[in-house]
This record gives sequence, structure tokens and C-alpha cells, in this order.
Amino acid sequence: MSSLATRALLISIALLTGLVAGLVASILARLGGAAYTDAAARGGGAFIVTTSATVMLMEAAGVLAQP
Repeated sequence: MSSLATRALLISIALLTGLVAGLVASILARLGGAAYTDAAARGGGAFIVTTSATVMLMEAAGVLAQP
């Protein structure tokens, strides 16, 4: 797989993951109730961890490397 294709794939994965996590957290928060609010907070935490892991993968692949 070419470097450009790898970069596009990793960026797409990061964007889709963020979109899904944000959507799920938003829906759960709107439903209300302690259980849903807790689940939304956990979803937000999962989003942060997933985003951090994606950034690390992108750095390892050289996508975010400085020239």
C-alpha cells in the first residue's frame, strides 16, 4: 500500500471513529438519566483514548512527521 493510501486510510479511520463516538455520546447524553450520562462520559473517554491511539499510529506511519 502506498504512503498516500496509508495516510488517507488512517485519516479516514480517525474521522469515522470520532464521528461515531461523538454521535453515540450525544445520543446517550440527550436520553438523560444517571446510567445514560455515565455511559456518555465513558464514550467520551473512549473517544479520547481512540483519538490518542490513532494519532500515535499516524505518527508511527509518518503521516504526522515534521518535514
